[in-house]
Amino acid sequence: NTSGCTSASKPARPACRRYTEHICPGLPSARVFGHNAPMSTDLAIAATAARLVVEEGLEYAAAKRRALKELGLPARTPLPDNDQLEDAVHEHIALFCQDTQPRELAALRELALWWMQRLQAFEPLIGGAVWRGTATRLNDIYLQLFTDDPKAVEITLLDQRIDYDVSRVSGLHGHAVDALSIHAWCEGLQEEVGVHLLVNPVQAQRGSLLNDARGRPLRGTAARLQALQALQALQALQALQAEAEAEAESNNTPQHPPA
Repeated sequence: NTSGCTSASKPARPACRRYTEHICPGLPSARVFGHNAPMSTDLAIAATAARLVVEEGLEYAAAKRRALKELGLPARTPLPDNDQLEDAVHEHIALFCQDTQPRELAALRELALWWMQRLQAFEPLIGGAVWRGTATRLNDIYLQLFTDDPKAVEITLLDQRIDYDVSRVSGLHGHAVDALSIHAWCEGLQEEVGVHLLVNPVQAQRGSLLNDARGRPLRGTAARLQALQALQALQALQALQAEAEAEAESNNTPQHPPA
């Protein structure tokens, strides 16, 4: 849980093209822009929360709570699980952000890798939206660090003349840890991004690389993040090649005059 971290300030603009109609009350027959059929309550909550995750950079838990308020639902309404919300986030990105999100994700991953390499002495792991691949420019970067000297990371930052804020948040196994929050310049986005360093004891590494319910790693090392970057770059190149081939084929198709 990183909700206690201080987020870097962001420009007041949406991450991508916004909805053109709001989610309607009167569940379970609510409709969401992009969905033609009536939606169940949990799907409507997931779709609303997904919009908040993508367009406002909220964490999953906060987005679900806000979704209940926006839909006018009771606070005790059962919430969709994180897997269902993540599916809705991917759908939202595909509908509204497909032209911008891949580039923004690549820029955030490049910045995250730079910090992980800079702090390699603390065996950093990355999690959250940047690791999952759903981040936009509104998301911050969350790194889990490991050391038995809680002040060692602060000393490293001070030695490098890096300003930071300190807060107490819940660490990997529920214990309170220090979170050092930095405003870091992201060259790819041409703006500052929040980088949050959660300082865990070394013993917290145990179980930190477990998979989620779908068999995907919850966090990754710098090497794994590099591999994801390479895969993303390859996919982008393949998409460009396919687009170019489709355009060439279209230009070569003979145009028949109308009968």
